[in-house]
Amino acid sequence: MQLSKDLLSQYRFILCEIEDLKQKKAEVEKQIEKLLEDGVVKDKVYGGMGGIQGFAIEGFPLKEYNRRRMLLRKRNDALKRQENDLLELLSLIEHEINAIGNSRDRQILKMFFIDGVSQQKIAEKFYIDQSVVSRIIKKYTEN
Repeated sequence: MQLSKDLLSQYRFILCEIEDLKQKKAEVEKQIEKLLEDGVVKDKVYGGMGGIQGFAIEGFPLKEYNRRRMLLRKRNDALKRQENDLLELLSLIEHEINAIGNSRDRQILKMFFIDGVSQQKIAEKFYIDQSVVSRIIKKYTEN
């Protein structure tokens, strides 16, 4: 089974990107909540008695609220789709690694690509030479 080395090396970056998307989605939700909290708009206009009488106006800007809420929801939906795509990619990577029959090779690939452990540290952990770790990684990845 051949895995894409480029795809494997992106694993940790994909995790970071997912966290960023979650933060952005939370910000959008806060913005929507803030729209509701801000709620009532107050203003004063003049017009009665020859333009000298003032009127206080209060109301909820429903049209503006709906427009902004729709835009924020669209952005949030786009972020959710992007997050789902990245989660599928992570699942694919993990499935491919877990399908490797040799336990040692599977652990080495997980440590190197997913956990970001150096080849030298992996070699020390398994009491093997670093060149063996390198060959195992090459064995399962495309050149």
